[in-house]
Amino acid sequence: MPNFKAHSDLGVVAGYSSGALSLYFLDKSISLSGIIFLSTYAGSIFPDIDSDNSRTINIVFNILSVLGGFMAIILMLDSKLKYAFLVPPSVYIFIKFIFSKIFKYYSRHRGIYHSIPMAALLSLLIFHFSSLKFGEIFGFAIGVSFLFGYLLHLILDEMFSLYDYDQKKFAIKRSLGTAFSLKGMNKYTTSFVYISVFALIYINFNKLSKAVFFFKDFF
Repeated sequence: MPNFKAHSDLGVVAGYSSGALSLYFLDKSISLSGIIFLSTYAGSIFPDIDSDNSRTINIVFNILSVLGGFMAIILMLDSKLKYAFLVPPSVYIFIKFIFSKIFKYYSRHRGIYHSIPMAALLSLLIFHFSSLKFGEIFGFAIGVSFLFGYLLHLILDEMFSLYDYDQKKFAIKRSLGTAFSLKGMNKYTTSFVYISVFALIYINFNKLSKAVFFFKDFF
């Protein structure tokens, strides 16, 4: 299967392409273009978060633990709790050393995170929250850019399942079909993801309709 460098390199190229397109078609804002780049790149490496030994999971939980610590600092600034200063480092430690271990224990590589419904769910979540800040048009662009990077990751995984790079010849591996999948290993998890996807579509239907109507003029 492709390593982190292969996914990362592809994510950078895809991110630059997405950022350039947003700069040309949507807005001349460098900051928005940068967000599109980061969203695409994040999508291109995110599926390997379910691999216990991947760089992705370490990067993601390092970022989450730092962000969690900063959020705790903001929330505790006006707190009257006697030991409020202990909350931020406690949040950091919990996310980095405890929650990450729990996540690794219950996740399996090439499970639900290597599937189309999970790609859709995460992209819809990103659209939902980014649209609150940037509006439905830019929110849609950010969500789609994440989906673009995510699908590129899955496609690259499937391509590596059709070719033996050690022996330099085409060969169908047992991993074929495990990346670009419509379900995970657990039926309950799969059901939850599908239900969440439909719920987010229902909640954001008006915003999604406006965004789709706007972007259809580009095709």
